[in-house]
Formats: sequence, structure tokens, C-alpha cells
Amino acid sequence: MISPIIDEKGIYTAIFETGGRAVRVYNGQGLIYNVQTSDPILSVAVGENGYIGVIANGDTYSVSVYSTSGNMIFQRIEAETGVYPFSCDISPDGEIIAISYMDTTGVEIDSKVGLFYIDAEKGAEYTDSMYAAVEKNDEVILGVYFMSNSGLIAIGDRNIIYIASSGTEDWNVEVTNEIMGIGMCENKLAMLYGDELPDKDGVECGTVVFISSGGKMTKGYCTGAESDFFASSEGGVVIGNGSNYYGINTNGKVVWSLNDTGNLNGIYPTSNVKKCIYTTKTWSVEADMTNFDSSNYNTDIISSKNTDTSAGTEPADSAQDNKQDNTATGGEKLKS
Repeated sequence: MISPIIDEKGIYTAIFETGGRAVRVYNGQGLIYNVQTSDPILSVAVGENGYIGVIANGDTYSVSVYSTSGNMIFQRIEAETGVYPFSCDISPDGEIIAISYMDTTGVEIDSKVGLFYIDAEKGAEYTDSMYAAVEKNDEVILGVYFMSNSGLIAIGDRNIIYIASSGTEDWNVEVTNEIMGIGMCENKLAMLYGDELPDKDGVECGTVVFISSGGKMTKGYCTGAESDFFASSEGGVVIGNGSNYYGINTNGKVVWSLNDTGNLNGIYPTSNVKKCIYTTKTWSVEADMTNFDSSNYNTDIISSKNTDTSAGTEPADSAQDNKQDNTATGGEKLKS
């Protein structure tokens, strides 16, 4: 994989590449299963039980769910012209898949979030297994994320919406800034805000905000400038602004900062934001970032044969294939 994307939930990590046709799923013991798709992959979401939801696009769009044995247990072929699946997520118990759709058939772009039973028998009494849906006019739903209580947060370009497990909308929070990154931290939604939206009284560009399952929003650290990197995990978020990177815990506090001018792909937090996977185009290492210095790592002796190294580094591809413990979730760069 040239540009792998990482999605993490609990003990499970899924690795894929946009436009690729493979997904690898890991837990603390290593690789559990991998999936090959016939069509290019647009996005992947891993559930707390290890299932993955995969959105792919060939002649038509499809949304599929795979179990921990690697078998497909659910699939929707989205044949309706002008209606596209945009994102998906799987409930903690593995029973529900939420899918957000973008509808471009009208004058305005509309969105819908559908809740589907994954098991065909449970969904038999509902059309297409969809037991509930929430529709939004003139709004784009950028992402959907299940909370630990099986409630769902839907991130729109105008509002953050909470949908209860019954399928009803409980609350919403207005979006005031461009959204540059989204991820889950414990049972909170973490977002990186960019510039203020027109006619909105927003926060300073570069601010990390957290939203609880009850709809309470708190502001965290602010870089004061638009960031170009975002990654999250249960332990916190990492944001990057040029050569400057910051590790921020779930309370919004900076626990480490780093200025790095190397050939850096990204820094991905584990379940403890102080411990991250530092990744370049040729090597990566899992390390404590509080006193990290990449010059301490001898990368000259790394070979394509994965030769043993004295510094504990490894080729980037090998590092992805030997994931241990809770690895990081890849951030999404989204603009409303």
C-alpha cells in the first residue's frame, strides 16, 4: 500500500487504501483476516466487534459488511442514479450498519442516514432491512459514528446530529467552522476546525473541539492556523501544521509537541496519545513522543528484506503488517 488509511475501534484496526481492493484487519495478536473486493474501495469502517463496512464503486456503488472470518454477511447494491453512499459505521454489538447518502437528484443536495439490520432475518420485516432513517434537506452528511451506547452521531456541513438507537433525532449542534478532521476519542467525537463559515460566530482556526454523547461541546488546544494532518484514537488526537505536530489528550490538553522536517507521512496515536506510530515513506516506529528525536533512529541499515536493525525501526510496509496493541485511526480531511 502506497498511502494506507487506518481505522481503529477498540482492539481492532482496519488498513486500506482509497482506490485499492484490499482491507486488512488486525487485533492485538496480529492479522485476523483480509478482504479482497472486485471494485475500488472508497471508505472502510471497523466495528468494536471486528466487523468491517466497505463502500466500493464500480459500475454501481455497493455497501458490504464482512465478519471476522472474512465472509460477506450483508450487501446493498446502490443502483439509484444520483444517490450515493458517502460513509458508514457499524454498531458496537454488530447488529446495525448506518449508511449516510448524498442525493443530487434535486436542485439542492440532500442527505439521508439509514439504519439497517445486518442480519437478514432481523431485517426481514423491513424494506431492504432499513428500520429507520433521518433525512436532511440542503445538507451534506460527511460522516457517521456510533457511540458506545449505540447512539449515532452524524456530522453534517451545517449541524452535528445525534440519532438514538431507535432512529429518532435527539439533539443537534450547529457547525460554525470548516471541518478539517473527524474522529472518535473514547466516547467523544473529536473535530479539528478550520476557518469560520460565513455569517457564523465560530472558534479560532486550528481549534480541536470535543462533543459528548449528550451534545456538550468543549474546546481544546488551538494551533492558531489551519492544519494539514489529523489522526485520532481512543487516547486522543494528533494534529499537524507544516512541520509542527501536537499530541492532544481527550481533555483537550497538549501532552507533546514536535517539530520535524523529515520525510514524514504522519504520526498516528495508539490508545495512549503519548505513544504513537511515527511513519515516513520508508520506515516507521512506535515510540514515546514526549522526547522523540528521529535522528536517534538508524535508518541506513534498513533493507527491503527487513534486515534486523539496532534502532528498532522497520520498513513502512512491514510495520503495517506487524501491528500490535491498539494502533491509531487515520483522520479524515473534510471541508464543508
